[in-house]
Amino acid sequence: MNNTMTNRVAEPWKESAYYDRVESEKALSAFWANNSIFYQLFLHLDTTHIVELACGHGRHVKKYFDNCVSIALVDINSENIEFCKNRFSDNKNIEYIL
Repeated sequence: MNNTMTNRVAEPWKESAYYDRVESEKALSAFWANNSIFYQLFLHLDTTHIVELACGHGRHVKKYFDNCVSIALVDINSENIEFCKNRFSDNKNIEYIL
């Protein structure tokens, strides 16, 4: 993908207010509440190695981190990858892919 296309695709997710909003427990509960279909299906996955596409600021990582041997966080925004590198700097089993 060329830089122009990458920037056009990535632009809507560069605003930090979006990440503040979706990081809330209320927003996360749509995925991780016990009665969530996402969570119920997630329980059946082998989470030894996870690749998270469009990881953003890594809001889901804390929900599955303890069950993983390795994690690859992938995002089109270099700002998101840098944010995750800082956020998870103590965790050596995370790879970051731009």
